[in-house]
Amino acid sequence: MFLHQRVQFHYAEEVRFTDERRRGRIWDGSICDVECTVRRDPISVNAFRAVLQARLASNNVHVDIFKRAQPTFDGEDFELVQITVYRNGLPDDHFAFDDGGELVRRAYRPVFKAAMTYEPSTVSSRWGQ
Repeated sequence: MFLHQRVQFHYAEEVRFTDERRRGRIWDGSICDVECTVRRDPISVNAFRAVLQARLASNNVHVDIFKRAQPTFDGEDFELVQITVYRNGLPDDHFAFDDGGELVRRAYRPVFKAAMTYEPSTVSSRWGQ
């Protein structure tokens, strides 16, 4: 997948990150309507991204929305939708070596990530970052 299905590999990384971290303190669960439709068409995703850009005061926002399965302890899988949001943080700098081997400071904007999962057949939704 890493070499030939880059998008699916990226989604698999996001699933692993989300599943491993969702029981931590930085996650919040909520109850919502059953069988909602999470729109994934370009118009809806662009509208969602525009709202996030305004709300988060970030010029750069990327949104991934995809369906996946979640295994349960009794061996069954249930379907869910995962939304991962990436946004720019405030400017920062870090040390790096330039081409001549000199230690310099380089400016950058870190990217922060938040994920949400929605389980249409239950009433569960979770946010985390």
